[in-house]
Amino acid sequence: MRVLVLSSAVLGVVLGVGLIVVSMLDERVYPFSGPTGPTPDERLAAAVEREMTGKSFRQIDPDHDCGDCARQEAGFAYARRERMRNPDGCPQDDEDFQEGCRAYGEQVEAVEERAGY
Repeated sequence: MRVLVLSSAVLGVVLGVGLIVVSMLDERVYPFSGPTGPTPDERLAAAVEREMTGKSFRQIDPDHDCGDCARQEAGFAYARRERMRNPDGCPQDDEDFQEGCRAYGEQVEAVEERAGY
């Protein structure tokens, strides 16, 4: 009888220590809770990158009469570099530059709409 009680006590201690160790390991392996994978902003950035890579102002608006469109291309490149999502955030000091910047922002808005954002 004593052996059975002693064995039960030892088993209880071993199980208790085992649960503590498993709990500690679980916290190290899973330091946070919640969904994994890209955030909505990361998914949107990837969609914009896919659709806008290699595009230029001329490709977006091929019928625009702007000569070589250098200032519009510069604005478009600026918006891409700054990852602009809103055409209203473009600089206001150069009309042609702003036109290119706004064209990029409008394209991003179109991507957002198609992606459901």
